[in-house]
Amino acid sequence: FRVAYVFDVSQTEGRELPSLGVEELSGEVEHFERIFAAVEGLSPVPVEYRPAQKSKGCYSHLEQKIYLNQGMSQVQTLKTLIHETAHALLHARPEAAAKDRHTKEVEAESIAYVVCQHFGIDTADYSFPYVTSWSKNKELPELKASLECISKTASKMIEDITEKCPSLNVGKEQEGVKSREKTR
Repeated sequence: FRVAYVFDVSQTEGRELPSLGVEELSGEVEHFERIFAAVEGLSPVPVEYRPAQKSKGCYSHLEQKIYLNQGMSQVQTLKTLIHETAHALLHARPEAAAKDRHTKEVEAESIAYVVCQHFGIDTADYSFPYVTSWSKNKELPELKASLECISKTASKMIEDITEKCPSLNVGKEQEGVKSREKTR
């Protein structure tokens, strides 16, 4: 052992220390009400707002409800609703009992990220650090096992949202046609 000097952050001066990720997403979402209603329609349980708490939202298996904090931005609200809906769809099933909490959180947040990205909602600043924190100490085979679940669930949610709001995908289809024309 050797002597080392340490300081508490309160004893220092200078710029704020950088933090990993963001505390909360901000911004508005085009067609927010329509997308929210479509995702809410996918949820197997009712969605309710609650006074702000530490977690942005939660799926209560006991109460069979999804709770969302009041007062969040549209981006944060929608991302959280998709995350909690993924929990309600996937993790209430008996076969999900074998999955640990870390795996469930990685799956739900990854699904929320993929679905949001599809509709042009950037949640990377929040989702990447979140997934990183829940996936540390996981082995590659464990993460690969979740990939199929993430892919299937995100695809199904995108398909169902698009079915309920067909006009949301019009721009995506046109972008795909343009990119295919460029590669020819």
